[in-house]
Amino acid sequence: GTRMSSSQPLFSLGELFGEIRDSPRFELQELLGHGAYSVVCSAFDNETQTQVCIKKIANWLADTKEAMRTLREVRIMHHFAGSQYVLNLIEVLPSDDTEEYPHLFVISEQMDSDLHTFREKNQPIGFVERICIIEKIARGLCELHGAKIIHRDLRDKNVLVSWPRVVLCDFGMSRGLNIEPTALRLSLLEYTTRSSYSPPEGLLGSPKYSSAVDIWSLGCILVELISGKSMLEMIKAFSPPENTLYLQVALRLTGIPTADEVRKCKIGAKFKHTFNETVNEINNDGLVFKDLREFVPEATDAEVHLLKKIFVFSPTKRISAAKMVEEIESLTNYEPQGETNQFSEFRSHEKKLKHTNREDVREAMNAFISFCKKDMISARKRLSLSQ
Repeated sequence: GTRMSSSQPLFSLGELFGEIRDSPRFELQELLGHGAYSVVCSAFDNETQTQVCIKKIANWLADTKEAMRTLREVRIMHHFAGSQYVLNLIEVLPSDDTEEYPHLFVISEQMDSDLHTFREKNQPIGFVERICIIEKIARGLCELHGAKIIHRDLRDKNVLVSWPRVVLCDFGMSRGLNIEPTALRLSLLEYTTRSSYSPPEGLLGSPKYSSAVDIWSLGCILVELISGKSMLEMIKAFSPPENTLYLQVALRLTGIPTADEVRKCKIGAKFKHTFNETVNEINNDGLVFKDLREFVPEATDAEVHLLKKIFVFSPTKRISAAKMVEEIESLTNYEPQGETNQFSEFRSHEKKLKHTNREDVREAMNAFISFCKKDMISARKRLSLSQ
């Protein structure tokens, strides 16, 4: 759950991963990147005979909110053990529990790059590859949404590629849809980041938040694959860089919503003025992308058809991940390359959103690690068999 930079940190691989370096199980290879809270390296796992990625989260309990994100992320990854479309967790190893500032090592399968890097290295990406990538992300979303989880931070950097495999990762912002409505609404509003991947309901502070937010983000990823530019670059080309920037483009893509759609959206009080201003601006200049090729000229007919079903103002009318997979297969004669698994509903353990202290989180992580020990062994066997 960390934005990674590839610039070199001040310490060597051995110094950063001392506990792992001294273990006969892993052979450390190279540093892959580092973020505010973590550092990542590649290694060979002698126990499973596979290439792995090791993320070290230093002093992981220092920030309780970040620690909760880490706990949520590993729980979700573990829930999807064996998935072809979600990054496989192999193990979570704590450092010595007696330490005052304990570290955590999250070990997962290794992928070649994120989709952002893949897109930049493989320009231009052809229609068949684009559809293949989108279909696999949609299948990952089918699994997530089927288990009542919203990703909520789907973007090119949170999709990993080892061609032809494509998986979802970074579940620190994800939420289970089974927590009670008031708590869910608070948790969604508290953590939502407004970005170029946000749907109208996310930009307008609406409590009507559902799995449809991920579908909008998937549409943005498709636009990026077609155009070869980031969604932010695309938006800036059409709109001055100011606060209403994302909303302007979102409403130009969907068209001005009807009064009934606006009422159902339940726009947050502090966003009403911005919404009205944006609508007036669009009404004045009349620029709505009636044909999505005005926004993405390089899109094929099939892609325009998909984007029209994605860029819809009302979340309930937006295409679902499962329908998206069906549409892709019927539109393009695309041959699916794997099965989507049915996973049970995810229990988020976050029913009471009371302030959680670090001891609660430490205890929950220790319980998770103990609970997973047996499961991890079978997951490791599954992973080594699949490679």
